[in-house]
Amino acid sequence: MQCLAEMLAATFGVEVKVLNLDAEPHENYASWPEIYEESVHLSARLQSHVVWEEYEQYLSETRPDIVIVGAGDLVLPTVDFGIPRAARRVGEITKRVLGPEVTTYVYGVFPTLDPSEYYDVFDGVIVSEAETKRVLGRLMRRDRGLILGELTEDLDSVPLLRWERLVVPVDKANMDYIVSSRGCAWQCAYCATPAVTGRRIRHMGVGRFLNEVEFRLNEYGVTAQYFADMNLLVPKARGREICRQIIARGLKLKWWCEARSDSIDAEICALMKQAGCSHVKLGVEGNQAVMDALHKMETEERARQAVAMLKDAGLGVVAYTMLGAPGLADEDFQRSYEFLKSLEATHYVVNITVPHPGTPLYSQVKIEAADDWQHLDSRLKDLWGLREDTVQKFMKLNRMGKKEDSGIRRYGKSVEVAA
Repeated sequence: MQCLAEMLAATFGVEVKVLNLDAEPHENYASWPEIYEESVHLSARLQSHVVWEEYEQYLSETRPDIVIVGAGDLVLPTVDFGIPRAARRVGEITKRVLGPEVTTYVYGVFPTLDPSEYYDVFDGVIVSEAETKRVLGRLMRRDRGLILGELTEDLDSVPLLRWERLVVPVDKANMDYIVSSRGCAWQCAYCATPAVTGRRIRHMGVGRFLNEVEFRLNEYGVTAQYFADMNLLVPKARGREICRQIIARGLKLKWWCEARSDSIDAEICALMKQAGCSHVKLGVEGNQAVMDALHKMETEERARQAVAMLKDAGLGVVAYTMLGAPGLADEDFQRSYEFLKSLEATHYVVNITVPHPGTPLYSQVKIEAADDWQHLDSRLKDLWGLREDTVQKFMKLNRMGKKEDSGIRRYGKSVEVAA
């Protein structure tokens, strides 16, 4: 969404603002167990919450001509996508406050997977990415109906994200996500990437990427940054080049990234440590039975080796884990827990598997999806046949670990940086 905003402003010279309806100071972030416990109230909060009142007030004061609602992140479609019902709620409020004079669009993962879900609420539904001049021109003409977007091939052409574009003053921890590539070559069953962008990976030039890293560091003081590519280390030569250029530029920052276990080797671990990397997030998901059920195409042994190499290099390890998979029972996840615990990761991030429409998993389980499911929804426990004590065992694993960014995202305070 921010990239789209910057492209509109740069191409047409119009005033564009980004309003984050989910902005919170980093210190206020709820823990995973807290989100799980509170998930039973989600539907009620989608109907009545202070954020809707704040949005109405903002619309009344600014009265924009065009409103584009982001319903999930096309750049990072493996993360919690956002909630379709929330996007529809924003669209309904917009029309009620501003009337037919405003043109409304919805854009993101969910509209791309199922555009017909939004036809009755929005004037236009944008499918795929929307950063090309042809698509931007349609938005400026206020065209209606289905708008077929295009994947952005030249990522170097995407303007730098500027803090001034954001309406709500945000914690710097909400400004430290940054990506250098889009897409993923694998086909994990729970991931919408194949349906949204295909199995292609589009890369930003290493120099262009680090220019933005340096811009955020020097311009906004973002001394810790999350390189949130689906896999920063694919191909390995590019991952090594990113590290070498960080070292050559003398950038004084901490950073962390996501990777597959099979992209980890001793050389890249040493380079990352030297370049200021603090920890690596591995999508382990579970033991071999869980990996196989979710089409992860990795092995327990490779995960163990990756964790060991990262720890030997002095890097922290975050193990992503998933609860729920086709053909597996509660007992299988008890065994998966034992494997995950034996890795002795620095921290564990626990998610309950969501069969989002458009994913191979959704086709496999053949159920009608709820439009407000999210990755810690307690209702999913029943879908996968999990006992509550099993879920709580995993949540305890989450509590036991050291939060991966603890002590790093303390902007404005004393921060240890790369030497």
